[in-house]
Amino acid sequence: MFRTMVGKTIIAGMVPFFWAMADEIQKADNSLSLAEGESWVGGTAPGSGDVAVWDGEIAQPGGWNCGLGASVAWGGLRVTNAVSMLTVTNSGATLSLGGDGINLAAATNEYFCRLYAPVNVLGDQVWRVSSPTVLYLWGPVSGAGALTAGTDVQKGHVVFYDAVDLPKGVTVAGNAQMRTNAVVSGPVTVASGGEIGRASCRGRV
Repeated sequence: MFRTMVGKTIIAGMVPFFWAMADEIQKADNSLSLAEGESWVGGTAPGSGDVAVWDGEIAQPGGWNCGLGASVAWGGLRVTNAVSMLTVTNSGATLSLGGDGINLAAATNEYFCRLYAPVNVLGDQVWRVSSPTVLYLWGPVSGAGALTAGTDVQKGHVVFYDAVDLPKGVTVAGNAQMRTNAVVSGPVTVASGGEIGRASCRGRV
């Protein structure tokens, strides 16, 4: 199984402290539903402590358009070395994401990411997107966590087309752009240098 986990123990006085990064599980080169173990390198699907990773060295274009098949909870989602547009179709299931959020900062080749499945923001998180990559949310986004769209150093776009219900709010980071045609329930904060506006229909299948 392709997993990466980094950890270390630090002794502060007599109290040990363990710190660990989430496991990373690579998408295999197939179009099986993402809830299936066989959809992933090593045969085990990501769980709530794992980051689901798409990398073009392993997953060729056929592995970049998939449905969930069943509701899943991942620690996060990351894209590197994109060889196609990543599309998660709406199969009636929900994608729940933990504190690692969505990371498209290292996505290459200017491909977009389209999530049609509903997204549940389980905890506070950042969705990192670097220009010219765009993250499209075609399904509803809700949850108990606070969401930060973009970072102060990455000029990416996050676009919402369905309802956003985040009681802890959405923050648009400096240099980031958020576009929406939907009703946003919860506070919205736009940092200096950030932008918010209406979405176009670019990215629709």
